[in-house]
Amino acid sequence: MRPPRVDLTIAMKDPENNVELSKVVVLCDDDVKLIQKYLLIMFDDIVGVLDELGIEWQLSGGSALGAIRHKGFIPWDDDIDIVMPRPDYEVLIKILENDSNYQLL
Repeated sequence: MRPPRVDLTIAMKDPENNVELSKVVVLCDDDVKLIQKYLLIMFDDIVGVLDELGIEWQLSGGSALGAIRHKGFIPWDDDIDIVMPRPDYEVLIKILENDSNYQLL
């Protein structure tokens, strides 16, 4: 993977503890395309599990917009937005907590 064209890293600090909270890195187009490639692989796996469990889900936000307007990702999007009804979410969490094949983070 090539380094970003623009090396812009911004560290945000917790003012009370002077602890780094996150970093923001600007990625080049090739990096974003690679991320999108792997996101689609993960999305396919996630949707397979959701469908197998009968969990209702749908795309939301930029993912839904990208699917319609761009027939894929919005060019700069680096995530996939999946939503589901709260009762389905709670069922999913209970199932995944008790299945050693998955690890909830």
